[in-house]
Amino acid sequence: MTHKLAEGAQPVRLSEDEKKAILGAVQSALTSTDWRWDLIALFGSRVDLTSRGGDIDLYVRVQGGAQETLPQVKRNLITLLWDALGEQKIDLVFDDLSGSLGAFKQVIEKEMVVLWRKT
Repeated sequence: MTHKLAEGAQPVRLSEDEKKAILGAVQSALTSTDWRWDLIALFGSRVDLTSRGGDIDLYVRVQGGAQETLPQVKRNLITLLWDALGEQKIDLVFDDLSGSLGAFKQVIEKEMVVLWRKT
């Protein structure tokens, strides 16, 4: 099955280079794993265009991999993001569709801005 990549159009407080770096890091972190992503979104202070500063809060929806490998994938992704964006506060939420996020997922979904979605 082939997927097209749809880029979100809603403005956020990230430059185009930062967004491209995030996409590249996610793709690189998952390349040698069984995990696949289908949605990358931003939430938190960086979706508020009137704010300044703030950490980068990323939501990545993944599926297909072995649960025990997910912590290592997250560590690899953080390292790749720091390499690309500089060491800064990055909160990374992986949603493996297991329901483990509980009500937190609803909070994220209310405010998140989709950066990329595989369609």
